[in-house]
Amino acid sequence: MERWRKLDDVLRLGPMPEPSSNQKPNPSAKPKPIPKRYARCLALRRGTDRDAVLCIADGHFGLAVDRTRLQYERTPDLSGAKGGGMANLVDHALAIGDRGAAEEMLSIEGSYGTVNQGRFTVARSTHPWKEGRELFGPGTEVVVRRSSGIIEINGEPWEIFECNFCNRDLGRLFCRARFRVAVEQRAKL
Repeated sequence: MERWRKLDDVLRLGPMPEPSSNQKPNPSAKPKPIPKRYARCLALRRGTDRDAVLCIADGHFGLAVDRTRLQYERTPDLSGAKGGGMANLVDHALAIGDRGAAEEMLSIEGSYGTVNQGRFTVARSTHPWKEGRELFGPGTEVVVRRSSGIIEINGEPWEIFECNFCNRDLGRLFCRARFRVAVEQRAKL
């Protein structure tokens, strides 16, 4: 968990003023209020065999993916693991290069990152191999189906929980993807 503690550098809203050499920090001083502004947000839910939630707000994103049942295709070699517990087993699997076994044991995912010019870059993740990589590559296909309340990402339907982006701004958000807005026919009564 130590690597998560450094997120204050990423989340800081601006440079923190350094106290001058003759001025001591005042712990009882009230912090200046953060100015209120209109936050751009998108919250999506994928309801497949592994539920997932993706929230995007003001240049940051969070992704949570539910667990799968542990169904090893093969029995991983865990004889050299130091002690019991899932964390030790995962560490050992990674140490011997058995990423597949580690992924199956972890199975739950939580990732945080930033969005900049259409790049969704993972800063922190429970899957450390995803850190520094893009969540969605440039070949990602994004289809918005507003009347259905769905955004498809690479063919997977994500239900829209909250969205205050217009279609043009969604296109800017996913500017590195193949983005389109589907025109859906309304049923005649």
